[in-house]
Amino acid sequence: MKITINDLIRCRAFRSKNIQQIKKWLYHCKKSGILFFEENVFELTSSTPFNIYYALSPYKSSDINPFPIPIKDFTLFDDLDEDLEFMRHYFEKYYKKRVLDNRYFLFYETEPYVGIHYIWYYRATKERNDIFAASTEEV
Repeated sequence: MKITINDLIRCRAFRSKNIQQIKKWLYHCKKSGILFFEENVFELTSSTPFNIYYALSPYKSSDINPFPIPIKDFTLFDDLDEDLEFMRHYFEKYYKKRVLDNRYFLFYETEPYVGIHYIWYYRATKERNDIFAASTEEV
């Protein structure tokens, strides 16, 4: 979901908070892994849009990109095919979309974002939506 700090200020839960308090809250949520966004929250202006993702389910309006893996389930495999199959399982579970080719995950960052409760794999490239459209189908 694309939002701004100003959007959050307008929410009832944040009305009594200032920009720095909201940024600190976002930072702690990202550090825990419950939320994910690529940007450095402290460098965002109040009107800069950014994509935010929630670990328990994707927002309907979100770009399809990062996906979480609970830290307790995370595993590194010696075999690339096993790694890609593992990623595929969690991607499909999160987005409810089938990946047609495990090579789709070769475009993801090799070092995922590690939060306290969730690890997030993501693509930092802008071509991700075109690649996704060609590599997936509805379940």
